[in-house]
Amino acid sequence: MMVGNIQVSSTEQTGSEFTFSVELPSSSEAVEAKPEAERWPDARLTDGQTVQTFIVDDVETNRDLLTRMLGRIAVTVDTADNGRRAGEAVHPDHDIIFMDIRMPEMSGTEALERIHEQHGADRYKIVAVTASAFEHQRRAFLEMGFDGFIDKPVSMRGVVSTTTELLDLDMDFVGWDGEAGDVERSWTYLTIPADLHESLMAAVDELRITDLRRYVDALEELGERQGLAAQLRELSAGYNMEAIRKVVSGLGVAKHT
Repeated sequence: MMVGNIQVSSTEQTGSEFTFSVELPSSSEAVEAKPEAERWPDARLTDGQTVQTFIVDDVETNRDLLTRMLGRIAVTVDTADNGRRAGEAVHPDHDIIFMDIRMPEMSGTEALERIHEQHGADRYKIVAVTASAFEHQRRAFLEMGFDGFIDKPVSMRGVVSTTTELLDLDMDFVGWDGEAGDVERSWTYLTIPADLHESLMAAVDELRITDLRRYVDALEELGERQGLAAQLRELSAGYNMEAIRKVVSGLGVAKHT
């Protein structure tokens, strides 16, 4: 029997958040966590692109973390510590807003409504940042008018992929976890439909990670390609686009399967 406690807090029309703590025995073995910076490629906006972001969060450490992540890809960052100030401080130069949902004075959803009222629903890309990770909660935030959703704790992968997709950005990737040639298994004996091959290559070239994953799902449904799909998913999770290109370009192309 574990010793601990559990708490729940609810917000009308948003949902409930459960938190718990338990007492666990100390481990006798050290576990070395791999830093986020080592798991993610060195990525920056391509020359000639500029992006200005606006982070709204009442917790300073959260603002600092997002600021560091966005700074790594050469994005300019402004911040506000609550929703009310966000409505006052947002300006035309901002391209995308990362909005914490649970804040004092004015919640993220209330701040969203105010910004939409003042500037229109299409003026800014606004991303909900929250620990509410259930699918129905995601849908609810999108229905409220948010353009995207990032889970807490935020990750470099989520921040970069969301920013690039919503703003249709191009990125330069300097390094990856492993070289492009480090592909464990050859799939050159497999063929895939020409239109799917073309779609996969286009998604890689244009860094459209969401479309890429959708095409990988379609690939898996073809049968006898589950292993290939699994490897492409693993590579896409690390944003290893060069390795994905190497795998896909080596596949056979057939007009019919």
